[in-house]
Amino acid sequence: NEIYLFDAGTLRFEHVNRAARENLRYSLAELRRLTPLDLKPAYTRESFARLLEPLRRGETDMLRFETVHRRSDGTHYPIDVHLQLSTRGERPLFAALILDLTERQRAEEAAREAAERLRAVVATAVDGIITIDETGVMETVNPATERIFGYTIEEMTGRNVSMLMPQPYRGEHDGYLARYRATGERRVVGIGRELVGRRKDGTLFPMELAVSETVLDDRRFFTGIVRDITERKRAQAQERGLIRENSARAAADRGEQRARFMAS
Repeated sequence: NEIYLFDAGTLRFEHVNRAARENLRYSLAELRRLTPLDLKPAYTRESFARLLEPLRRGETDMLRFETVHRRSDGTHYPIDVHLQLSTRGERPLFAALILDLTERQRAEEAAREAAERLRAVVATAVDGIITIDETGVMETVNPATERIFGYTIEEMTGRNVSMLMPQPYRGEHDGYLARYRATGERRVVGIGRELVGRRKDGTLFPMELAVSETVLDDRRFFTGIVRDITERKRAQAQERGLIRENSARAAADRGEQRARFMAS
């Protein structure tokens, strides 16, 4: 933490601790010739005076605000300022405790970038991605879910996910969630399985569903990844049909061969 003491009248620094001096890249002698205005480019003398006025009048014991400090080399860093006025000494002094927010802002920026990347992945995913709360209400739905089920995002958000299921799954879904909350019994969560989905137009289709559970701030929600496997099932059925056809043809060929053998 950085600590500054400066005269309430002249605003010149009386003391600046080592952490502040090292961050600012000034010596103590250099800083004693400066005021907070030399370090805070966001403020003019008039705006800084207005900032200090509530402390001077005794309207508040402490001011807290965020701004930036300018180092001796001209670079800047974000700060969180806690400022008080002390009148117990020979003359009034302002005391400032300052936190360098560089790492916090860097972490926040990294989190924002990660969130943006995640949103981009979800938005462009081929599979449907749905998040629901622990009562089954859909909170987020990606564009692929629109394509798979035929509903718009607005039509799905805020409604129970059972609308995407045919009977008997639709009627059983809320009971399954309640049973899972009470007992931890898993039928889909963390397991994944093949189910049947229901599109907006009422048609049914085979799908794969994988569900994961997340708890944030004591709040539980579920993320489901839905894949339409209609084409896969069609291809499998065609393959089975070809196998049966080939088997039947081979059996017929064997029968003809036996018949020719017996006739010879």
